[in-house]
Amino acid sequence: MYDWNICDPSTNTWLLLVQAYQASRRVAEAELRRYRITLGQFHILMLLASSKVALSPGEIASYLFREKHTTSERLTRMEKAGYVKKHRSQEDERMVRVEITPDGKEFLYQLLPRLVCSRHATAFFVSEEGNAQLNAFLRGVRDQSLQILRKRLTPLPPTTFDLSGLRTYLGSLRNDVQLDKPDGSVIE
Repeated sequence: MYDWNICDPSTNTWLLLVQAYQASRRVAEAELRRYRITLGQFHILMLLASSKVALSPGEIASYLFREKHTTSERLTRMEKAGYVKKHRSQEDERMVRVEITPDGKEFLYQLLPRLVCSRHATAFFVSEEGNAQLNAFLRGVRDQSLQILRKRLTPLPPTTFDLSGLRTYLGSLRNDVQLDKPDGSVIE
């Protein structure tokens, strides 16, 4: 793979960040397409599965840095598919709350090993120290961007979804799960 060495280190970092995001997004989208779900819908399922409380469409949009109308459209399609349920808030009838359904949770738990076990996704499993450094860097990029945009980061709701054991669990699955590439060939 060719590395562009532009004279400015900041531009190199920005370019690598964009390339890494685009490449990893395409890998995830290709896998998710096989299950007829978009990356945006997957993100919503992850958020709802981890939240201890039902969320409003506006909260979901805010947490995922998406527009409210786009999120509402996705939620409508996801409700028709049976992955989420919308209901009126008991405190305020004008407010809609969204939660993941048991079918949505089951679907998500079926997807997670398939996404994470692929050889392409193993790049995300760097050492704990490397992961901490990468997270610190990415938080800095995110926070600086939000400051420039004059937006505040909305704190996530209390969560229950613990992925700390996922690495061990997926390591045990790696030999048991056979994954196919979108072209039908097997990922080794």
